[in-house]
Amino acid sequence: MSIIYNFNTWKVSGNKAPQWSQKAYKLMRVNINKRGYTGELLGAIMYLHFIKGMTVTQIRKAPTGYNLPSVHIRSIIKGTFSPDAFIIFMDMLETEPEILDRLFRTY
Repeated sequence: MSIIYNFNTWKVSGNKAPQWSQKAYKLMRVNINKRGYTGELLGAIMYLHFIKGMTVTQIRKAPTGYNLPSVHIRSIIKGTFSPDAFIIFMDMLETEPEILDRLFRTY
């Protein structure tokens, strides 16, 4: 099954694909070039901590944070690793929690 991107509909069923907000796009576009971390990874780690309530050691054992150092995970959670991603995530947590669930519920 694939999406026709020009019209944002599924080819087979014809249903509309779920849309993201502008903040979700901004979060996914955050890129830390010097370390290779993407906005998706940063958002997934913050989702696991702030919404699912996982600790740093639990996140390190999860598939998302398996090879990440504990120091990086702590700094992502504190917001010092990427302040832009942290601010966008916290804003989405207050205003658009359903979109966060749609983005990261599989993590």
